[in-house]
Amino acid sequence: LAFTGFAFSATADGPLPNALLSIPLILFESLDGQCSATLSIPAGRLQNAIAEWRQALDKLPPAKDCRPSALLPGAGEMLADQAWIARCQAALRAIADGRAEKLVLTRSRRIESRQQLAPVLIMSQLLRQQSDSLCYAFGNGQQVFLGATPERLVRLRHGQVDADALAGTAWADSAALAGAKNRHEQSLVVRAVCAALAPLVTTPPASSPPLEHAAGHLRHLRSRITATARPDTSLFDLIAALHPTPAVGGYPGAAALAWLEAHGERRNGWYSGGIGYMDQDGDGEISVALRSALIDGRTAILQAGAGIVAGSDPANELAETEAKLATITAALQAVDSQPGEATGTR
Repeated sequence: LAFTGFAFSATADGPLPNALLSIPLILFESLDGQCSATLSIPAGRLQNAIAEWRQALDKLPPAKDCRPSALLPGAGEMLADQAWIARCQAALRAIADGRAEKLVLTRSRRIESRQQLAPVLIMSQLLRQQSDSLCYAFGNGQQVFLGATPERLVRLRHGQVDADALAGTAWADSAALAGAKNRHEQSLVVRAVCAALAPLVTTPPASSPPLEHAAGHLRHLRSRITATARPDTSLFDLIAALHPTPAVGGYPGAAALAWLEAHGERRNGWYSGGIGYMDQDGDGEISVALRSALIDGRTAILQAGAGIVAGSDPANELAETEAKLATITAALQAVDSQPGEATGTR
């Protein structure tokens, strides 16, 4: 398998590479109770393969004690909240002027801890709390980008294309998911995904009716879109055509991205970009990197967004981002409240 991750914007910079495609030297898998290891080496280094694999294993960090992180109290965010609401109002003016139908705005939160944050414990909590989502993590030796996403960008398997059109959000204290605003928002994503796929497939893409999809304490509207790829269509062609969908950028795509860039939209790590894999046959699956945190020592930077369309209420959109930030916050708090016994990982 080759693993890939990429940022929302082709010009984004930060601690992670803007885009990465990597074949692991040593790949461990656990599937349906069966465990395996796949060892890879460039053909030119075949004679030294065993020595390199041994060196890689020897360089694994020793098992460390992972203890609760002792989160520090968060600072007030009133000014930041007001600034974000002002951006929502600017987006609504742009939509009213006909410059876009939808704009996705994001906000971030910085969480500090008295001790080093333990990504392995955070991931363990996400796996427990987000069983309906795809949990993911990528580390570069210093930072770790992790999260739990409910949204598939695209899957290609034996010529069959599957994509998600996911939009609209509801939670315990919110309005009904089937309201007009959420239905309109989700329909924009369906329209854009089908249009993007059309040149790459043999027949018009088929879309299922929107159904509720649970993602932890959140619910979304999701349609499954399927098609048969043209023989010359690759997974990279599909990614290039689909990313970014209106679920993370806006609609129409070019106009929305131009507005976001002009208004200083910034996204951390690979948030709202993609993360996934491809196999030796060129098949693979890429998910949209949502509900994420960029972990660096004692700091976690969380990010969440909301889609602004005509009729959006900035206060409700702010509450939606809070509900989305709670996905990672809940995992951090669960780790923080664990008893102090150490657990080891290697």
